[in-house]
Amino acid sequence: GINLYSLDPAIIKIRAESVETVTLQVKVPTTGKVPKGFSLKGITVNPESVKLRVPEESNTKQQNIFTEPLNLNQINSNTQIVRKLILPRNHTLLPSQKPEVSINVSVDKK
Repeated sequence: GINLYSLDPAIIKIRAESVETVTLQVKVPTTGKVPKGFSLKGITVNPESVKLRVPEESNTKQQNIFTEPLNLNQINSNTQIVRKLILPRNHTLLPSQKPEVSINVSVDKK
């Protein structure tokens, strides 16, 4: 709830929207390639999905949420990296959700 004890100016405009909770899959965009002599075995993300509040009126059929890009150029061993989620406008994470995810990158030496 909201408690209001004083207000200056005396008049304000408030806009309230109905929201719904959705679960979106986390996707990791990548740039570059693993160094020569290595091959990318796989990329996993934890958590694989997150719950967000979105405006009901948005009518988006969005199924994914993206992280900051992951540059593969310097990855020459199995690596764990943390990346922030990129939240679309008017989307908020549920309080139980963290604003970042852990990414595991697996590589093989050729």
